[in-house]
Amino acid sequence: MGSRNEEWSSLWRASAYEAVPYTDDFPECLLVLPELIDGGVAQGRAPKILIRISLNNPATGKNTLLVEDAGTGIANEGRVLRWASSKNGEGDAAIHHRYGHGSKKCLTKWCAEYDQAVWMLQYRKQDRRGVSGCLHVISGPFRGRDDTTQMEDENDTTILMPSGTRWTMDFDANILGTYQNPEKLYAALKEILRTRYSAEYFQRTEFVVEVHENGVERHVGNSKSEGWTSFQEVLEEAVRAGVAVLRYDVVQPFNTGAMTFRYYQITVDGRQPNPLKDAFPILGQKNMRCSRIHIALNGRCIEARHIYKFFNREANHNDYNGLYGVVNFEGDLEVLPTPSTTKVSFYDNCPNYIQFAAMMAELLRKPFIAAVAAAPVAAVAAVAAVAAAPVAAITAITAAVIPDTPAPLNPTLLTNYFTAIAPATAPATAPAATPAPTNTITFKTVKKMIHVLQGTNVLYKIKFVGESDDYIDVLRDMLRTFGNEKFMKCCEAIV
Repeated sequence: MGSRNEEWSSLWRASAYEAVPYTDDFPECLLVLPELIDGGVAQGRAPKILIRISLNNPATGKNTLLVEDAGTGIANEGRVLRWASSKNGEGDAAIHHRYGHGSKKCLTKWCAEYDQAVWMLQYRKQDRRGVSGCLHVISGPFRGRDDTTQMEDENDTTILMPSGTRWTMDFDANILGTYQNPEKLYAALKEILRTRYSAEYFQRTEFVVEVHENGVERHVGNSKSEGWTSFQEVLEEAVRAGVAVLRYDVVQPFNTGAMTFRYYQITVDGRQPNPLKDAFPILGQKNMRCSRIHIALNGRCIEARHIYKFFNREANHNDYNGLYGVVNFEGDLEVLPTPSTTKVSFYDNCPNYIQFAAMMAELLRKPFIAAVAAAPVAAVAAVAAVAAAPVAAITAITAAVIPDTPAPLNPTLLTNYFTAIAPATAPATAPAATPAPTNTITFKTVKKMIHVLQGTNVLYKIKFVGESDDYIDVLRDMLRTFGNEKFMKCCEAIV
C-alpha cells in the first residue's frame, strides 16, 4: 500500500502544480471550478446547482467549498474513481467529461497537498420507479477505484433527496489570491458561470452562489430570480442599446459539424458605462486584454482566446480594443477542435484546432457584413430603398465581401466595420433620377479615413480599421452594383 500511496501522491502533486492558463483573469482554483459543475448540468440535468464558499467557518475554523446539484447523481462511479479515462464519455459526457479527469484536477487545485487533502463526494440516485437509493459517500485520500474509501449510508433520508451530488473540500484561503474579499469572490464566481455557460444552461438550470464569512452569509445570488444572462446575451443587449454593433454573423460547415461565429464591437468610449462592462468587470472591459474570441463546444465555453493570437502577433495591441467574438461548434466532437485536459483552453496542436485558427485568421481580416435586422432602427429605415435591389445585386456584394459564402436571403448592410462619421457635406437633396456615371465618384485614403468624393466635393468620411484597400474594394463593388443613387442611400444608412 505504501508504494501505491506514493504513486497517487506523485500524480496528485503533478496535477496540483501543472500550470493553468488565464490566471491573469482568475486564480487557478476558480478557473477549474466548473469541472465540478459540468456533470450536474450535463448528464445530471440538474434543475438547481448550489456553489457555496465559506471563509473562516467558526464551526470548523476552516475554509470550505461546497458544490451541490439536484440532478440524477453520479452516472459512472468507476469513471469518477479513475485518475483519468482511456476513452471519451458518451453523449453529454463527451463534452463535459471528455478525459474523466476534471474532478481530480479541481480537487488538486483546491487541496494541493495530497496527505492533507480533506474532501468528500456524496451522491444519491433513483431507480426506474423513482425510488431513492442509499446515500453513497466517497472520501479522501484518493487511491483509485479499488482503494479509495467508499461507504453506503442506508439510514440517511435527508441529504440529497430524492437524488443529487455534493462535493465538499477544505482549502487554504491563500489559493484565492486577491479574491479573498467576499464581494470580489462572489463577483468572480458569477462572472465565470456567465462566461462558461450559454443561454440554454441558464434556461434549464438554476444557479445559486453563496459566499459566507465568519459564519455570516455575505453575498447570495440566484440566476433565476435575478435573470442572469450569458456573455453573448449581454453583447446582444449592448447592440440593442446602441452601444455596440454586430460586425459579423455567420453559420458555416466545419468538417461534418457546424460553426457559428458572431463578432461584436463596443462603439462607445470605454470609460462610459455599457451592459458588457457592467456585467463582466474582468472580461467585459473595452481594452485589449478583454478583446477575445469566446470558443464553445455545444454551448459550453472552453476558452476565451485573445484576438491578437489569431494574427500570429507576439504581443497584444490596442487595435483590438472593444472587439469580442463568440464561436460555438456543434457536431461530432471527433471533427471539432479538441479541448486540453483542463477545460480552460483548446489543444493547440489538434489538427481541427489548427484548421479553425487558420479559418479565423482569414475571417478576422475581412470586411464584415451584418443583417439589417441587427442594425440600428434609423439605419434600417435608411436602407429600405436598397431592400428593393435585385437579389443578384445583393449576391454580388456579399460575394465581394465574403468569397465562397452563400448570400443571405435577406438584404444586408455594411455596418460599423466602417465606423461612419457624419458626412462632411451631406447631399442637400436626393441625387438626380438619372445618376451620374459611376466614375464621377472616387475614393481617397486620408490617414485612417476613406473620403467619398464626387468630383472634388467630399460627400462622406468613413473611418476604418485595418487595410484601406479592403474597404475601398467593397465600396467600389457597391457602387458598381447599385449605381450612384442607391450607393448614396447605402452611405446614408452607414452614417
